[in-house]
Amino acid sequence: MYTVDETGVMNNYAVEPAMYFASYPTVDQQQRYVLQAAIALCL
Repeated sequence: MYTVDETGVMNNYAVEPAMYFASYPTVDQQQRYVLQAAIALCL
């Protein structure tokens, strides 16, 4: 998307992506996050 003023200067505008809500992680994903955190602490 862009506009051009009377002197010929062009202004470009970024196209914003559609927004959406994130879904809550499942129990299986939560357990994997805990395992990853434990491994990271050991390192």
